[in-house]
Amino acid sequence: MRIGKLYLKIFFSFILILFVTELLIVVFFAILIGGNSRRRFLPYVEAYALLLRESIEYRLQDAPELSLIENTSVHELVKKFDQTEGLNVWITSSSDKTLIGTSPVEGRAFHIRRREWTGTYYRNRTHGRYMPFFISIPFQLQNKREGYINLLIKRPEQRVLVKPFVAGIAGIGAGIALLLFPVSRLISRPLEKLQRSVQRIKGGDLGHRAEEKSRDEIGDLVRAFNQMADRIERMITGSRELSSNVSHELRSPLARMRVAEELLRDGLEKGEKEECRSLLNSIRDEIEEMDTLIGKILQLAKLDLRYIPKIIQQVDITSLVQETLKKYSQSIRKKNITTTFSIPDGKILVNINHEDLRTVFSNIVDNAVKFTPAGGEIRLETKKKDGTVVILLTNSCREDLHLEEAKIFEPFYRERQSGDRGSGLGLAITKRIVENNGGKIGAKLQNDLFTVKVMFIIS
Repeated sequence: MRIGKLYLKIFFSFILILFVTELLIVVFFAILIGGNSRRRFLPYVEAYALLLRESIEYRLQDAPELSLIENTSVHELVKKFDQTEGLNVWITSSSDKTLIGTSPVEGRAFHIRRREWTGTYYRNRTHGRYMPFFISIPFQLQNKREGYINLLIKRPEQRVLVKPFVAGIAGIGAGIALLLFPVSRLISRPLEKLQRSVQRIKGGDLGHRAEEKSRDEIGDLVRAFNQMADRIERMITGSRELSSNVSHELRSPLARMRVAEELLRDGLEKGEKEECRSLLNSIRDEIEEMDTLIGKILQLAKLDLRYIPKIIQQVDITSLVQETLKKYSQSIRKKNITTTFSIPDGKILVNINHEDLRTVFSNIVDNAVKFTPAGGEIRLETKKKDGTVVILLTNSCREDLHLEEAKIFEPFYRERQSGDRGSGLGLAITKRIVENNGGKIGAKLQNDLFTVKVMFIIS
């Protein structure tokens, strides 16, 4: 199994954190134990030294005729104490001359000189981790000279306590390190799967999606990636379909223009001026149709990319709906269409670009007038609901009309039997505008009635 770089980074990061944590625990423990040991042990050493001084003074007073060096009981007492493990006892004069006992080695003597007066005796000025405790207690000799009882006591062996503790910490660390293998793998495995999904999509498998299981940040990343992949797939698929549809839509007027051009040549040769004039008008109409189609294609492409910067302002839907209906009144009367309008009084304001909203209403009303048969009916209702404004536009349809509701808002979709030469882009553009401005749009065909529902948030 190939171990990924991310997996190694996670694993060694955990190991480093674990090592630093255990090191700090050991240092803290050693400082804590050392400080407590000194505080607990030093009073015993002091009491031990004072007891020794009293014992020596008692023996000197018990045999005043004997000097310190001649007093065998003092020698025996010092020797007895000196034989105690970890203890070195000797008596010196004020000039540091050893009178009884064994003087310390030079290394210890160096530490002994670093001493301080406590008011009763001398002791170490500094205490290292394993530095012995040193106490020097003054006392009176027979000739009233001053002598010193010196005790050099090794500190308790701390390593006896520290070693098991360090070994235990090391064992715990080793156990945690073993557990870090599956934990690190658990973190890195979803990322490795996501990387494989990226490679598959990179290789052209646009329909592939990463597996979504976890509900953590990595799961959020996977879901965001899948959403991005969905959008990319739709954009690429839409681009392909758009290219195909654009080719087809442009080929039709070009073919008609080619035919008109050939007929125009024949008419010019035969001198048929009226026929030529008609053919020129036909070519002009085809050019205008192509120009309109290309304009709508560019508008749709920019709306898909949300590219066009627009001035957003408060627009009154009520007045704009009335303006649009007035614009199509002639076409409505020409087809003898019955209309029913329900528009509330007062202004209903939404935040949107004015021209975008005009395009929305123009497209849905134009679509309704175009597909309503002569003598049919159009109903428009505008109402407020839960902080939104809802526009419902319903028109009657042919009885044999068949629409695929899922494709109504797709570019270039047209009902097959309509015979309409429209671009099939009006509702697609309308949907992009509505959704880009935070609104919703839907359509359905039911009982020979086609209804478009548009909803915006009221500003």
